[in-house]
Amino acid sequence: MSRFIDFMGDVARGAGARLVAEEFAKGYDEAADILMRILSEEIDELSNRPKVGRYLSEQDQFLLSSLCDIRARIQAALKQ
Repeated sequence: MSRFIDFMGDVARGAGARLVAEEFAKGYDEAADILMRILSEEIDELSNRPKVGRYLSEQDQFLLSSLCDIRARIQAALKQ
């Protein structure tokens, strides 16, 4: 009987560890999605300014270029 209880304890611990790992991965994916969405919104906002007659200053052009580079680097890192 003791072996059975030990076995069931191992099963429960394994299931718990798996659940924690799955929740961690889910949270990581959600955080990455939030980050990419916010970056894309900022990039889109800056990119759309010239379409409505608002030209980008040199600072805004630099910011847009930097955000695009950051987004590309994050996307590459997430694919690894």
